Amino acid sequence: MGAVLPLLNEGEKIPSIFASRHGDTALTLSLLESMGRDEPMSPTGFSLAVHNAVSGLFSIARQDLHEVTSIAANEGLVVQTLLEAVGQLQDAERVLCVVYDVPLPDLYSRYSESEPFPYAIAMIISRSEGEPFNLGPCDALAKPIAELPNDLNTESLRFLRLLVGDSTVADTELNGVIWRIARA
Repeated sequence: MGAVLPLLNEGEKIPSIFASRHGDTALTLSLLESMGRDEPMSPTGFSLAVHNAVSGLFSIARQDLHEVTSIAANEGLVVQTLLEAVGQLQDAERVLCVVYDVPLPDLYSRYSESEPFPYAIAMIISRSEGEPFNLGPCDALAKPIAELPNDLNTESLRFLRLLVGDSTVADTELNGVIWRIARA
């Protein structure tokens, strides 16, 4: 919420997209471990372990009844979030997008990559305001631009570098296609 709330005016209602590769996997793991010890499951812990818990808490806290989309994607999380935003912009002037994650617990880290620290990227995508960006598939022969060491060369960090001006493009692979986000 620390990344989201500064973007919105008091009482502003806006459709939103919350996207996370893994959600709060550490909380889910702790619930499974409790079940394995035959301990009672916390109803609050369970309700917060579902993938769309953050978006639900956001809409409840802000009393915002606009549509909320939750995305879970192991590949192309940023691209899929932006494609969803483009679709929602057909009916709305602005869409809130939040891409976030926390590191995976050690038990799962060998099965999937994750950023080595928690992060949240929040932005408002608008049809008529702000800096323009292009999003589209690259030529089949294009290779993704990798400018970071492997442990920091994640889609989210490449996208963040683009947003803050440290890079001119952010490439990612989705279903065998290289997608490029670039300043227009």
